[in-house]
Amino acid sequence: MSSEEQLHPHQSERFEILFGEVEFKLAGEIVLARAGDVVMVEKGTPHQFRNIGEEDVRFRTEVRPALSFETFLETMFGFASDGKTNEKGMPNPFHLAVIMDEHFDLVRLPFPSAWMQRIGLAL
Repeated sequence: MSSEEQLHPHQSERFEILFGEVEFKLAGEIVLARAGDVVMVEKGTPHQFRNIGEEDVRFRTEVRPALSFETFLETMFGFASDGKTNEKGMPNPFHLAVIMDEHFDLVRLPFPSAWMQRIGLAL
């Protein structure tokens, strides 16, 4: 399990680690979390996470406000369950651009700036 660096401009995330070891990178700072730990990611904070242990990781995530985040996750997991993602769980660049354009208010890259990302997605 690994994620690409991202940010949520209007939402915060709360990660409750149920088991395993997770390394979070929050605005450039490394935070290690184990079972029982809670990690908060405030809106607009660049972040990513990865499994650093030998065992699987399980965590509970709460996104506030939810907005249409459930639809975004259903779309991403739908591509994965249909076998339409790469080894990192990402759809091909065209599909990803369409998904990211549709959910730009939920999740985006920390760099380049939002307006540059919008132009790239339009192309």
